[in-house]
Amino acid sequence: VGYGRFQRRLLLLCGVGYFATCSEMLVAVFIEQPVMRSFGLSKTAYAVLPMSVSTASLLTTFALGRATDAVGRKWPFVLGMLVVAFFGAASACATTWPLLVLCRCGVGIGNGCLAVVDYVVFVECTPASRRGRSS
Repeated sequence: VGYGRFQRRLLLLCGVGYFATCSEMLVAVFIEQPVMRSFGLSKTAYAVLPMSVSTASLLTTFALGRATDAVGRKWPFVLGMLVVAFFGAASACATTWPLLVLCRCGVGIGNGCLAVVDYVVFVECTPASRRGRSS
């Protein structure tokens, strides 16, 4: 068993999931001023958004850590990708502050799921002879 087309596709998928997880921290910074202007928020009120997203992600990570060992990693991975995509798109359509916070928390839940399974899914599908090598 070698490193082939399947592993390259999986690397792309896992990379997209990891990118979503990492870019969530930047999203809060980039949308700060437009969101504060649109909803008339102070910096203190805006701080609820990144705090709630991080809390949702943290709680999901703890909850799914053990659960993925019991049920497998494929479906939590797929579900995490779908949740991030759905709530990310819904965030763009949010018309009220509570709805935006709720949608971003949904993204945090999906990111928490991806943080648990991203690396493990890829490593499990990589041949043992190729693990830990850069080439």
